[in-house]
Amino acid sequence: MPQFWICGIIFLLTVGTTFELEYEHEGIYSNGIADGKLVIPRKVDQHGNHLSHLLDHYHDHQANESTLHYHLEIDNETLHLELEPSHESFIAPLMVVERHKRDTKVRKKYKHSNTSSCFYQGQIRGHHRSKVALSSCNGITGFVATKDKGFYWVEPSKKHKPHHRLGHPHVVFKTQDVNPHSASVPPKKRRKHRRRRTSTCGTKEPKRKAETRIEWQPQGKVLVQGGRRSRYRNLRRTKRSVSTPHHVEALVVADSTMMTFHEHGDVQTYLLTIMNVVSSLYKDHTVGNLVHIVVVKILLLDEEEAEEELNVSHAAEATLANFCRWQRKLNP
Repeated sequence: MPQFWICGIIFLLTVGTTFELEYEHEGIYSNGIADGKLVIPRKVDQHGNHLSHLLDHYHDHQANESTLHYHLEIDNETLHLELEPSHESFIAPLMVVERHKRDTKVRKKYKHSNTSSCFYQGQIRGHHRSKVALSSCNGITGFVATKDKGFYWVEPSKKHKPHHRLGHPHVVFKTQDVNPHSASVPPKKRRKHRRRRTSTCGTKEPKRKAETRIEWQPQGKVLVQGGRRSRYRNLRRTKRSVSTPHHVEALVVADSTMMTFHEHGDVQTYLLTIMNVVSSLYKDHTVGNLVHIVVVKILLLDEEEAEEELNVSHAAEATLANFCRWQRKLNP
């Protein structure tokens, strides 16, 4: 099962295996989307006037550009997305990328070029407390969330190609429809088990009452679970704690199965697209404090032999525990 982990925060993302079933819609990152909708996003100006069906957009690091705008249809409503560049908020200036094979290790500094200039965060016009985090490197990929509609994921359709006149079809699906339960552990026991096994990967960061968990399900969907509502109500009465900023340096590891899954794509851009989403989610005040997620290192494991002692399995909790032990050798 392709998967990667971010160390230092209570967070796990996994990419499910591909089923042999035939589904109507399929994204470039997600397979087996049962309830997806095909939409054609449009790039617009600040007034909503159509600009282009070509969605790729890269901001200039040296210029103060205006807000990027898209129209995206969800549930028969056209949403106006207002986005600002976000690369500086979650990619460390000296971020490095390591590529491990059985007998070789290559380390190089990440090049802040176009591939780091297409990450955006923002909101939906007219939707209070909405949240959007997208990459515009190859179409648009990321999440759109509103208080009323919930959490949606959008990505380019694998079965369609972009066209300057007809547009670039994308798949949108609602992640709340994903069943997060594992068949191997009963619900009550699973909750207790998760609390007992929760770890900080050997870091000094204390355990949090409110946590965010993101998972790629077997159907290719993304599941995001945040803190409880009761916790949120308490936070509204403790503004002092919310205003205290925290900084978390993140190591992102892609194992050999994920590398194989994305062998014909840009795995680094995909990982940073996910981390852009994570960065946006952890800035939400319901987390408990202002948390800045910064990616300092990406580790790509090209071969299984490069994963000694990592012990990746289908059991998420066991895999996370194994990863925590394994990463201590990288971050003593």
